[in-house]
Amino acid sequence: MSDTVTQNDESAKRGTRKRILISDPEPFIRDTLRIKLASKGYNVIPVDSGRDTLRMAVRNDPSLILMEIDYKDVDGLRICQMLKGHTKTAGIPIVILTELRDTPENKFMYSSYVEEFISKPFSPREVARVVDNIVKGRNKK
Repeated sequence: MSDTVTQNDESAKRGTRKRILISDPEPFIRDTLRIKLASKGYNVIPVDSGRDTLRMAVRNDPSLILMEIDYKDVDGLRICQMLKGHTKTAGIPIVILTELRDTPENKFMYSSYVEEFISKPFSPREVARVVDNIVKGRNKK
């Protein structure tokens, strides 16, 4: 067994692994990011709906939320507003992953709620780099 796996297992036992909530209606996106982020030592919480994003963020206190903004059940902007308006989730950084155009209007609407806006298709390596930078306090904002 490698030292990295052993360290990750020990961190998980002590509960020190950083939790990342991945919220996307597409199973392929959730699975791809879960595998990539778990390999970097993160504990990943996958969800597939807007309502579950809110519920699981309150319940699990993640270090960061990666989320789509195009849901069938709740508008993504509303989810961001609710997350930032709740005392338990207000300080959690949010990164948007979306197929919606990366327009100045979209960035403006979400700018007070999110750390980064990443357009799909994306590189899992790039998403992991953004997550690392934000979780470790090296983000640009």
